[in-house]
Amino acid sequence: MKDYKENIGLAVLVFVNLIGVVGFRTESLLPIFKILTPYNLLFTLLICFFYLPWRHFISIFILLFSIGFGVEFLGVKTGLLFGNYEYGSSLGLKWHNVPLIIGVNWFILAIGARGCANRITKNTFYQVLCAALFMVGLDYFIEPVAMKYDFWNRSQNKVPLQNYFMWFLVSLLMQIILNKKSILIPSSLGIVILISQFIFFGALL
Repeated sequence: MKDYKENIGLAVLVFVNLIGVVGFRTESLLPIFKILTPYNLLFTLLICFFYLPWRHFISIFILLFSIGFGVEFLGVKTGLLFGNYEYGSSLGLKWHNVPLIIGVNWFILAIGARGCANRITKNTFYQVLCAALFMVGLDYFIEPVAMKYDFWNRSQNKVPLQNYFMWFLVSLLMQIILNKKSILIPSSLGIVILISQFIFFGALL
């Protein structure tokens, strides 16, 4: 029964992302689905904590959320981390022009990437490296979609190489933080999160 409930949760997560693809690709539905974007991330966060032992991960969530939001704050204010960019209206409530939900997104991606990496190798060094590369690879898909749908905007719609370099460094830091608890991340959760993200952004390219 427990496995059945777990499979249902993951299936719902995949289904929600597939519906999102349809919504974003349907002109009449697009405005609604753009508004729903931050709620989709919150739903994914709830799924994460359904599978994760939350007592072990609540402090990690706060830390990764703070790091993710912090680097985005510095990035928007200075342009020194990820290049010059500014957030649009699609990601909801902002503080100092940075959506609060972006910290949630960093946590979700870190969990998904690590769950997949742990399935691939048992070596901690390669887990950290592989997970960080997964996150950078996903950002490669995210960037053009994000600019297309007003998640954020860049001058001349060009993504500088420093963006991917900084994504790698931030991802690396997050994966190192996850080291001691990463064994508690179900690989099924990681795989579904990462594949769902790749499908969503890949389909919208």
